[in-house]
Amino acid sequence: MAKVGITLGAARIPDATIAHGWIVTTAFIVIAPMVGLVLGFGLMILVYWICRKSTPKKMDVWFRHLQLVSSGLLSYSHGANDAQKTMGLSRGSCSPRDFQRHST
Repeated sequence: MAKVGITLGAARIPDATIAHGWIVTTAFIVIAPMVGLVLGFGLMILVYWICRKSTPKKMDVWFRHLQLVSSGLLSYSHGANDAQKTMGLSRGSCSPRDFQRHST
């Protein structure tokens, strides 16, 4: 959503935005959750299939440990991109016309 906000601000400058970029951004705001839903459903079916012969108690122990690993990796990856995203958005907001001039 930060990209949308930056480009909305840049839209006030004549010839600063590219229509194709807006179309792609708005399309993926709708498409990305659908892709996530389908991939999540597929992953759920895969886990059910892999664990089909195990007892619930055994799987409970495994999933408790794996949940800790998963939350640790999620918290690490959540903060890993913060600096790059901020720098990219700052650069994009400073000179949107430069990007258009060099891209055509």
